Amino acid sequence: DVQVGSDSLSEIRLIVPEDAPGKLRIDRIEISNAAGQSINASSLFDGKEITIKFGQPVAAGTLLRINLNGVKTSDLLGRTW
Repeated sequence: DVQVGSDSLSEIRLIVPEDAPGKLRIDRIEISNAAGQSINASSLFDGKEITIKFGQPVAAGTLLRINLNGVKTSDLLGRTW
């Protein structure tokens, strides 16, 4: 969960830790508010950083729920688990 601070939010970035093992793949990212209502947003994952851009700025004080679905990791040899 992410609590929006005192200003509205138009974009958020989540950074994968540098010491994460191997490579990550994320099938789907879902964003909703505390009531479970879907938040319109687009997302991009480049393997190191997830950038989420909201269709409209999210109001200050909103609680966002960011669900990363289908997260898969593979080691340096390409084996997925």
